[in-house]
Amino acid sequence: MSLVGAVSAEIERAVAALEHRPSLLVLLALVVGILLSSAPFWMSLVAAALVCGLLARCKAIRSWCIPVASFVVLGSLRALYVSTPSDDDVSKLAGAGYVVIEGVLDEPAYESGQTTTLVMLARSRASDMGVQYVSGLVQITVNRAPLLSGLRYGAPIRAEGLVRLPEPAANPGSLDVQAWLKRRGIFAIMGPRAARVSVLPMSDSELWHPSTLGPVARNSFRRSTQTLRQERPDEAALAEGIVLGGRVGLSKDLQDEFAITGTAHLLASSGMNLVIVAAMLTVLLPRLGIGRKPGLILQILVLAIYMFAAGATPSIVRAWMMVSLLHAAPLFFREPDLASAFAVSASVMLLLNPGDITSPGFVLSYVLVGWLAASGLGLFETVRDPNLPPVPRLTQVFNAFKRSLLKLCAATFIAQLAAAPIVAVYFNQVPVLGVLANLLAVPLVGVAMAVGFAAWFGGLASAGIGALLAHGLVGPVSGAILGIVHLFAAMPLASLPVAAPGWPAVVLYYVVLLAGLVMFRAYMSLRAVQRAPMGART
Repeated sequence: MSLVGAVSAEIERAVAALEHRPSLLVLLALVVGILLSSAPFWMSLVAAALVCGLLARCKAIRSWCIPVASFVVLGSLRALYVSTPSDDDVSKLAGAGYVVIEGVLDEPAYESGQTTTLVMLARSRASDMGVQYVSGLVQITVNRAPLLSGLRYGAPIRAEGLVRLPEPAANPGSLDVQAWLKRRGIFAIMGPRAARVSVLPMSDSELWHPSTLGPVARNSFRRSTQTLRQERPDEAALAEGIVLGGRVGLSKDLQDEFAITGTAHLLASSGMNLVIVAAMLTVLLPRLGIGRKPGLILQILVLAIYMFAAGATPSIVRAWMMVSLLHAAPLFFREPDLASAFAVSASVMLLLNPGDITSPGFVLSYVLVGWLAASGLGLFETVRDPNLPPVPRLTQVFNAFKRSLLKLCAATFIAQLAAAPIVAVYFNQVPVLGVLANLLAVPLVGVAMAVGFAAWFGGLASAGIGALLAHGLVGPVSGAILGIVHLFAAMPLASLPVAAPGWPAVVLYYVVLLAGLVMFRAYMSLRAVQRAPMGART
């Protein structure tokens, strides 16, 4: 077989795989529909007809043409519904003077310079005439308030200030904040002048809500690392950020160093954290005598508890949904399929909030997972002739370690390569040394989570045990990660500032990357066939 034949076979396998993964087609149709929602509706109908015609030409997926085409229209209608304010939307208060609005936190607060920004789901307006019902989202910017960064989703809050409407882009080519907020269903903003946010006491029903696990878990973890926090605050804050997500307690300079080195994802509760916890449970539960299927159900429940304890941020909710779908597959006598779990979770998230399609967190997480899944890291496995003598145990261990190291290097390289244009679009920088920094730091994250959990649960049993584990284990591991970040951040050209590329350039980049991926997979498949024993080739 030639390389051209291997490429053709690779493309045929990819198309044939779609027959058993219609969820990927549904996801693509939803994305097309949402992106066309800002155009006249007839363009969505034309796109649906084109999708139907294209799918009808392929025998393997011809039966899915009408259902998939209907999702183009559904995605467009769903996005239009979200981007239209209701009659009682909080934006109607624009120009009404100083107002007091009560509601709940809908998105976590984040700090940028000297300000803190959050999104509140409004529920009522207090005035001299009593309480008036209002609805909708409002983005609030206040003077820097670190205490707001630790709030959980659904926390009751009160905002006071002037409500105004977002303004469209002033210059051609600049970020259109009005359109960006509109896609997320936000039509009103407040602050930063004369804006104030205060936290309200929770009701009895809210105290027992699962999302209250977030502050309870953080307070419990901080008690276990209290003495470490007093002596080495950066290391304790980093440990909390790795175990439960967030940047509370980290200095602005340190956060900038994580951003420069492309390791800021270590501070977010994301899929990597959830996968590490799932791996720990996979090793632990069988040793406790728990069977496979009960263990899978228990893992889904424990990971749900961890999801709420980590703040139930969109990134970790997406990860929990994907991992749960993979764990649930054997319960229904099906093989776990990462591509299907990827597509189903992304489709559900887009149906719930179509504005996520332009969110950097959503785009980055799904682009990275998609490329890692498509790359096929199992290509580093080798085919061994069964007629050869058995390999010594030490050699087997060394080969397993070598394959794991190769997979880690490949995953890190692919992730940085896939994330580069997205990071350039949203953050105007490309971390040149991100591959090396992540290659050294990511393996330590698993160790940091393991020792962090050990100190946490040890502190629940005894404050002395928690302090001992925090100083003896958590501190050194967190210090090693900080050392790596400091080292690479101090290097020249650690991160290159770039102008945000246009989306056509980003699409062209991924088309070239996809072509290279197909060529690489075809080459590796051809190489595997050539290395296979003669009897295995027939």
